[in-house]
Amino acid sequence: MRDDLPQKANISVMLSGQVLTSRTETLEEYLAPRVESLVVVGLAGAFHKNVRGRCANYLSGKKEEERPVLSFHVADRRSILAPMMLVLIFMNYLVQIMRCAFSFCGTFDAFIGVSCFSAFAGVLLKKVRKCRTLIYYSIDYYPLSPSDGWFSWMTKRLFYELDRICVLNADSVWHITPKIAEARA
Repeated sequence: MRDDLPQKANISVMLSGQVLTSRTETLEEYLAPRVESLVVVGLAGAFHKNVRGRCANYLSGKKEEERPVLSFHVADRRSILAPMMLVLIFMNYLVQIMRCAFSFCGTFDAFIGVSCFSAFAGVLLKKVRKCRTLIYYSIDYYPLSPSDGWFSWMTKRLFYELDRICVLNADSVWHITPKIAEARA
């Protein structure tokens, strides 16, 4: 181990976010050797082809297990079914995060939710005492525009509401850029 790395913390962490787009892999790589136990739920993005979701478990920096999580994909964003599919995808995200969390015994010391969808699952896990500390890692914030179509406008309103719930319930909010906090204010 390099001398400049912090000592390994004797804590358990659950990390959840979308594979590739939310950079969950970067946090996974950083945290795995630094915490006693790490569970990572990488969710497949709704519009990404050939990307698979997964649940990985690390103990003392070593990957013990990795298993797939159920994923749904929307082939055409303009389809009339796209709004219904996004609701199903969000519900699937929630179910998959909860399923992975409850497949492990005990309580996580920290849950890091990358984006509001994952952090919302963390809000629920904290309410049922499956995690002690909730960290919301906010990576995006979309301004509403009068020129948005109804689907885009409704999607952004959903993001805003989930974001508000996550901010109010998180123990800590990390922003990928200070501009997000400014836009939220």
